Amino acid sequence: MVEVEEKTPSKSPNNPFSSLTDEQLEQALNQALTEENYEQAALIRDEISKRK
Repeated sequence: MVEVEEKTPSKSPNNPFSSLTDEQLEQALNQALTEENYEQAALIRDEISKRK
């Protein structure tokens, strides 16, 4: 039996950044970069890009 992995749509309900304002996203991005948390920074960057 072969298992098939289902892909979820880009709207991820567990994306904590989707409810933030643009200004809050910029602040969170700067903080993530300062803390060298590049995975979180990438998620924030993606959320910013999705809104443009």
